[in-house]
Amino acid sequence: MALISQLALYHRRGLPKGQVYPGLLGRQDSELIEKLGALLRLAEYLERSRTQVIQALRCRIQADRVTLECQTRGDASTELWATERKADLFRRAYRRDLVLRTRPAPHPTGKGGRPATVSGTLPERMQELIALSR
Repeated sequence: MALISQLALYHRRGLPKGQVYPGLLGRQDSELIEKLGALLRLAEYLERSRTQVIQALRCRIQADRVTLECQTRGDASTELWATERKADLFRRAYRRDLVLRTRPAPHPTGKGGRPATVSGTLPERMQELIALSR
């Protein structure tokens, strides 16, 4: 609960200040909060206009950078601008540059009117970044 409360307190701006819950949270917890907070902010910025213009992500994690390929349906300039503008926390938390790329999302229906499948959805790819947090 202490981790979640710290994450909720600082997910929009600012940084955690010292040990708010001494005895409950340690140094490793502060690093975890910073990394998870960076992911939460990233998710928020990628949905900045609240229109779900970014349909899916592909995430490529390399030693010096994380590349997010955003599959978009429509104009994602607001989301990309906000994410690039606020990528400093991500860079500091993960010690990697954040590179954004875009490509159009597949049409909502595939062959025969069946839904198209998109690999690399946000929850699947964010698991890789969360693993880096440990």
